[in-house]
Formats: sequence, C-alpha cells, structure tokens
Amino acid sequence: MDNDIKKELMIVIFGATGDLTKRKLIPALFQLYKKNNISTKNPIVCISRSDMSNDNFISRLDMKKYIPKVTKDDLDDFIKLIKYHSLDFSENCNIDKCESCDNCKTLAMAINTLDKNNQCHGNRIFYLATPPSTFENISRIIRKTLPENCKGQMKIAFEKPFGFDLESSRKLNKSISTIFNEDEIYRVDHYMGKALVQDILLFRFSNLLYEQVWNNKFIDNIQITISESMGVEYRAGYYDKTGAIKDMLQNHLMQLLSLVAMDEPQSFNAVHVRREMSKIPTSLKLPHKNDLVISQYKRYLDNKNTDTSYIEEYGVSNKSKTETFVALKMEIDNNRWRGVPIYVRTGKRLKSTFAEMNIVFKDVSCKLFPKGTCYNNSSNTITIRIQPDTGIALSFNIKKPGPGLEIMPVKMDFCHHCLFNLNTPKAYEAVFQAIINGDQTIFTSWDSVESSWKYTDHILDIAKNKDLSYYGPGSTGPKEACDLLGASGRKWIN
Repeated sequence: MDNDIKKELMIVIFGATGDLTKRKLIPALFQLYKKNNISTKNPIVCISRSDMSNDNFISRLDMKKYIPKVTKDDLDDFIKLIKYHSLDFSENCNIDKCESCDNCKTLAMAINTLDKNNQCHGNRIFYLATPPSTFENISRIIRKTLPENCKGQMKIAFEKPFGFDLESSRKLNKSISTIFNEDEIYRVDHYMGKALVQDILLFRFSNLLYEQVWNNKFIDNIQITISESMGVEYRAGYYDKTGAIKDMLQNHLMQLLSLVAMDEPQSFNAVHVRREMSKIPTSLKLPHKNDLVISQYKRYLDNKNTDTSYIEEYGVSNKSKTETFVALKMEIDNNRWRGVPIYVRTGKRLKSTFAEMNIVFKDVSCKLFPKGTCYNNSSNTITIRIQPDTGIALSFNIKKPGPGLEIMPVKMDFCHHCLFNLNTPKAYEAVFQAIINGDQTIFTSWDSVESSWKYTDHILDIAKNKDLSYYGPGSTGPKEACDLLGASGRKWIN
C-alpha cells in the first residue's frame, strides 16, 4: 500500500462493544494516532448490535482506564474519529434480504458519506472482533454496503479462532474467498504482533552463531510455555465450549512453534515467510495418547486454598469436562528436527503469567568432566521471553570459583524492554500497523490454518478418550505434565 493510500482509509470494527475492542483495539488505534500513523482523516466506524448513542458508546469504552497517561486534549481529538452504528450481524440476520433492510442501508449511507467527506477513496480496513459464527455473514454485509464500482483497497481482518475445527474452517474459507482475495484477508493471531515473536526470525537468521546449530544434531529438546494466572474471567460462555486445545494450542502455540522451527525463507517477503511457516504443521507426526495431558483447575478442600474451581466459575456447567490446561509432546518429521521432542504447555489459573520458549542443547559437559562436578541443569539453553520481561537469555557453563573443576551454569541476558520499551509497540498496535502497510508477514496463511486444524482435530480425538486430571489454582500445573518429560529424564524449565 503506497503512502497516499495509507493516509486515505477508513477503519471499521465489528464487535465494537466487546471486551477486545475496549481493552486492545481502541487503545492500539489511539497509539497509532499519537504517532501520526493515522490522522483526523481516518474515521473509525464502530459497529455492534447494541442500540445506543455515539456518546454513550464512547463513555463505555472507558479509555482513561485502558490508555495509560492519556490527557483530556489527546482524547478529545481522538474521540472525534469514532462513529458508532448498531446493526444485527449475527448468523440469525437474513443477508439475502439485505436490500430491504433499513439498518444495512443506513450503515452503507453513513460509511459512504464518511468516506466522501474524508476523501478515503473507498480504502477500508474491516476488523472482525466477533465469534467465527458471524464471519461469513459480516463478510457478505461488507460487500453489500460497498458503493458500486468501488475501486478502493479492501482489507478484512479476522480475529482468531478461524473456525471451530477443520470442517468449519474450510467452509468459512471457501465462503469468504468468493468475496475477498487472499491478499485482502488478514487472519489475526495477536501473539505474532509481540515484539520478541517478530524478533525470532532476525535472531535466528541474522546470527551465524545460532542458525548453524539450530537442528537435531545439537538441540536436545524445545519447550514452549504460555502460562496465565487468571481464570476464564468474562469468557466462560465461550471458553467452556472451546477449551485450551482450541483456544491456545491450535493458534498461539502452533504459530510460535512454526516460527522457531521453520527453515530459512527465500526472503523476508510475506509470501516466502508464510510459505515456510506453513510447512511446520504439515510436517508434525501424529502424537499418541500418552503424549497428551489435559487437566482442569480445581479447588482442593483439604487445605487453605480458597480459589475458585473451574466448574464454579460463572457461566460454566458444574459437570464441565473442558480442559483449562494442555501439555503435549510433539515431533517434526523433517531433516532438521527429526528425533527432537518438542514440549508445549498452556493453562489458566497457574502460578504466574508468562510466555517463553526454551531451546535446550545437548549436554556434553559431563562427558568430559568427573562425576559429581556437573549441575543437573548444565545444558546450554536459549530462552526467548515473550512476556512479561521480554528478552533473550543464553545459559552456558563456567568453572565455579575455587579448587577443582566444578561446573556452574550462568546466564547472559538481553533485556529487550530495558533498551527499547519506549519505542516498542504493543501487539495490537503492530497488528493494525501491518494491516495499514499491507504487510501479511505476521498473519496466518490459509495453508497454515488448514494444516493446524488437521493436527488439532487429531488431538481433540485423542482427548475424548483421555481422563481429565486436576491441578490446584496457583500451581505450575498437573503432575502429569511433569511426567510427560520425566519419562525421558527431562524437566520443564521454570
């Protein structure tokens, strides 16, 4: 997208009264406004089913709470960009009768008037912060609200998950592909917008020291963890139908694995990067029953732990068997990674909130030194901390001070936020900026989505025949997750 078109566009958000819009999308757009990456000529149209005035909608955004250190003057200018409209875009709305629908006509007229007044020339970004069940309907609404012979650039962003399983994702993709071209479709996984995630490729492919040993000859195992201390909170209605496998493994964990394991792309062009990333889910060996752990947080009555059990959360069935934790042993069946176990885990109501990847190298130190001189964890490890303390640490061995040859592991640590904090955009700010720039690198390709759902559907089939274990709120997860590594003499890096 050229610079003129970047300046001449409208942003339309469906699902505007949802929590994501309030906590993430509007604050991200505000930061872009403050940095002059969007201007007063870029209207932000917010659409939801709730009938309310523009002023009422803006007050409900509670921007002073979600935008740190914001001033009244800044907010007053930014608020002028926001225009709220109500519309039923649910799957119950009959789009085939859209021509006779007054609400759709009113919305189309309002959008086209804003477009003309702000000289947007039909350039529009549509962001769907809604459930997947509404994606097809909204896509058709968008096409029906466009003026005839519209020559502007269209971009449509779908918040994850893209479908509920392989069958539904294929049906959805087939439907929206009749309305939008692939280069107009942005499938959002906000983890890909995080600073350290984007740095992974640069870290690997711009440093000869690391890329040469990034393979099964030198690496013993890979561990990826996304830990959350909070429970399901306000998402119980959605989460109880979804669970950790669909909510986290199918997208966030799979994308992180694809980034850390992909082969070198032909270039950093979005097409080449996404092509290599899409090969990883396709290359995964199908796991066995013993490779999977599913668990649910539960309050134990025999101690002082008073935290709520999952089945006691508001909106959750008291008979729910939905997993709030999943751990999985994976293996990529290609020349680079064959034989290297990859362990992933994610869960809610755990001890702390963090996300990181650990690349654990083969331990060679104790082969050369006398027994008893090595620590248990003497393997070289590269730790990529995605959040909250973003950075990269390298663990290596030195001689412990004193007589003899006792080995001691130490860390060399790069603190990303210490150096770049003021200049590092938040994930959704990076997501919007990439859409504006027309850069699809950090967005999931259809090939990746399809192969990821194929693999995930197999995991879900295994889970149906697995017993659900339990873990205490505030713990690091169930014992069975530790046993997953312990069977081969390995341990999670905490």
